[in-house]
Amino acid sequence: MLLTGVSGQYHSWQITSAAIKRHLDEAKIFDVDVVLCPDDKEGKAAFDPVWSDYDVVFMAYDDGNWSLPTEEQSEWSEKTKATFENYVAEGGGLVVQHAANNCFPNWPAFNKMIAVGGWGGRDETSGPAIAWRNDAMEHIHTPGEATHPECHDYQVVIRDSSHPITQGLPEKWMHPHDELYCGLRGPAKDVSILTTAYADPTLENSSGEHEPVLMVINYGKGRVFHTILGHAGANAIEPIAALDCVGFMFTNQRGTEWAATGKVTLTTPNDFPTESATSIRKWTIKD
Repeated sequence: MLLTGVSGQYHSWQITSAAIKRHLDEAKIFDVDVVLCPDDKEGKAAFDPVWSDYDVVFMAYDDGNWSLPTEEQSEWSEKTKATFENYVAEGGGLVVQHAANNCFPNWPAFNKMIAVGGWGGRDETSGPAIAWRNDAMEHIHTPGEATHPECHDYQVVIRDSSHPITQGLPEKWMHPHDELYCGLRGPAKDVSILTTAYADPTLENSSGEHEPVLMVINYGKGRVFHTILGHAGANAIEPIAALDCVGFMFTNQRGTEWAATGKVTLTTPNDFPTESATSIRKWTIKD
């Protein structure tokens, strides 16, 4: 299931989900159903998919209505949240992409699934931030909320080369013109950092930390792949370098396969980015 149909004022679900669909179809190992959640209070309340029909749910979904006045906010029903919790806990796969980690700030189980998230009132009371320090993941308990500098090129560094998602990839590779989330907050339990990027402190709203870029989380029997990559602004026009990056595409493919099966069969493409150069696929954009 490619779950989409909703985004806040800063993102475009239409562009993001179209790119993700291209990526998953390109792998030729997935049967993808695009499932649109209604973007209105009544529609969200009635949203009730059969999660168990799917091996993995890919959330290209940003329920950013937390920025609205309280009386205008809406989310899934308690029944739907309960069935989703059970689906993941009993072994269903989950992929959380970029602003999907902004969703559901007051839903404890979802925050455990994603380990850390941003915005929606998430601060030090929501749990620690995580970063890579002294060759290991550390919890950071200082006060603060998530931020990000303006979109820019940055280098992704593999911190766990033994995981199936990252095995065989270059130790360092360049990713183009994207947001780098800093100081995401949450329970930060049962999470492993696969890759990081350095948040240059000379940039505004940047942390100076080696921030997590790709993560995996255990939730019950379920496997969660969490990627912060892939920003598409609300008024963005394709092509978008961050979405067309081969590194973004391929780690999405591998992360989705791993979340679904616990294994990875996909081999690294020849045009994967390098330590010094980005790599962008030239997709045919359809109207």
